[in-house]
Amino acid sequence: MKPAFESSNALCPIYAASERDRPELIGSATLVDFGKARFVVTAAHVHDWYSNNHVELYAFGVVDGVKRDVRLPQPFIKTSLPRSGNRDDDKFDFAFVRLEDSVANQIAEVRYFLPF
Repeated sequence: MKPAFESSNALCPIYAASERDRPELIGSATLVDFGKARFVVTAAHVHDWYSNNHVELYAFGVVDGVKRDVRLPQPFIKTSLPRSGNRDDDKFDFAFVRLEDSVANQIAEVRYFLPF
């Protein structure tokens, strides 16, 4: 029997494209469902990987019955850099993006969106 509420399955690895054509783990996110919208919430320093390295970010999902990478949309909304310009000084350090239903549904095949 599968439990109806799977909070640990709402933790989602975030991958970046690599030069070797293999996903590179760069961080994690939490999947959140607000009823009418679903979001990926992560740390701003994780999203900075996208900005600094010009690579796409991915999570895993199911596309046409096959488990594979699903590109996360851009832009994320994230906390601004502090005056120092150093993310290490960011006291909040978070970023999020709303997912289109089609993308959220692909991810929901292998992960759980926490109801909020």
